[in-house]
Formats: sequence, C-alpha cells, structure tokens
Amino acid sequence: MINQNSNAVNLDNPFWQFSLAVYAKPEVQTLVLTMQDQHGVNVNMVLWAAWLDKQQLRLPENQWPAVEQWIQPWVTKTEEIRSLRRYQKLLVKEFEENDSSVSEQAKYLRARILKLELASEQFQQALLFGYTKKSVDSSTDKAHANLFDLLSNHWQLPHTYFEQARSLLI
Repeated sequence: MINQNSNAVNLDNPFWQFSLAVYAKPEVQTLVLTMQDQHGVNVNMVLWAAWLDKQQLRLPENQWPAVEQWIQPWVTKTEEIRSLRRYQKLLVKEFEENDSSVSEQAKYLRARILKLELASEQFQQALLFGYTKKSVDSSTDKAHANLFDLLSNHWQLPHTYFEQARSLLI
C-alpha cells in the first residue's frame, strides 16, 4: 500500500534534474507530448520510469496502477492548469488581431499560467521521487524493465513507443 503521508517534499531532486536535461531535447518533447495528447500518458511517469531504469532501480510491475492512482489527484489539477494555458493561447491569438496592448497583457498572463503548470509538474515529480525512496529496490535483473512495464504492459502502447523512449531517454 502506498503511504500518502510524506514529510518534506524535495522539489529540486535528481529526478527533476534528469527530467530537465532530457526534456530539453526537442525529439523527447515531441515523443512524450505525442504520447500524452494521443494516449493520455502521464509524461512525469514516463520520465520517472526512464530515470529509475537509468539508476538501476526497479518498481515492481504490479505497483504502476497504485502509483498512478496515488498521484492522480495532482495530475487532474495539473491537467486543469494545462487546459487553461492552452485556452489562454487561443485568446492571445484573438487579441493579437484586435488590440496589441491587451495582447501583451494576455501573453504575460499565459506566461504566469505556464509557470504554475511547470511548478505543478515539478511537484508531481517530487512526489514520485519521494516514492522512490520508500518503495523502489535496487536491481539489475532486467534492463529497461520499468519503462517497458509502464508503456507496454500498464498502458499497452504500441511497442514502437517503448523503442523510441528507450533510445531517447536511457
């Protein structure tokens, strides 16, 4: 069972640093955002699975549903912020055509919403990093097993997603 009561949350952790580094690559962004938009995949869980594999840590395959359920309330809030940011983007385009002064203010607001969305993503990752310390074991029994378990077994995505993610993330 997952313990939802944690002490301090470590926002600037090794998993967050890994994510910043790999997500800076345009091909990684394209892949994970495609999985998110077309299949409802949680990008933070994909990055976490890759990070666990890179660290030679192993989450038992049967734990993926529990982890996903545990962070789901925060994921839902992040998705609401993302929807607001995307809607704001449409408004900015509309204002650009009509009133440049309002357009600048709308762009500023969109940038603030994006910061909030990223902070929410970072908090999700901090929760996952905290979970790592409690429930993940060191293991070298299966290379890339976390990423495979998550993408192919838990989410049942086509195998090509696993192959692409493995080559880009690990």
